[in-house]
Amino acid sequence: MRIAVIGGGPGGLYFAYLWKRRHPDVRIDLFEQNAAGATWGFGVVFSEQALEFLRADDPDTVDAITPRMESWKNITLNLRGESVEIDGVGFSSIGRLDLLGILQARVRSVGGSVSGTMHLVKKHSAKSTGYGDCPVV
Repeated sequence: MRIAVIGGGPGGLYFAYLWKRRHPDVRIDLFEQNAAGATWGFGVVFSEQALEFLRADDPDTVDAITPRMESWKNITLNLRGESVEIDGVGFSSIGRLDLLGILQARVRSVGGSVSGTMHLVKKHSAKSTGYGDCPVV
């Protein structure tokens, strides 16, 4: 089976990595319109709970991203000169380019391919790329 993933954001990259890791015989090619090192957005935030879910299923990826993350336990609300601290709410953030680079490396580590600067403008453009026969696009 061949799978073409259109969109190399965190979701597309992580899907490609997880699927290829669990199904090594499947060919997965991931296409992104932006070149490596280009992105929209600035960062990605994970709650402590989200990281716990991720760690339970994929501890290696969590170990790869956590050294690049900034974490905080409390949120301070500032309004009209008053501050209220809300504790027990943990979050961690990572720069979007850092996360994309880590996930791209993880896709490649399991044998997936990542291509940049491919523009699929029309729904039927997949045929012209050689992926029109993919059961999953």
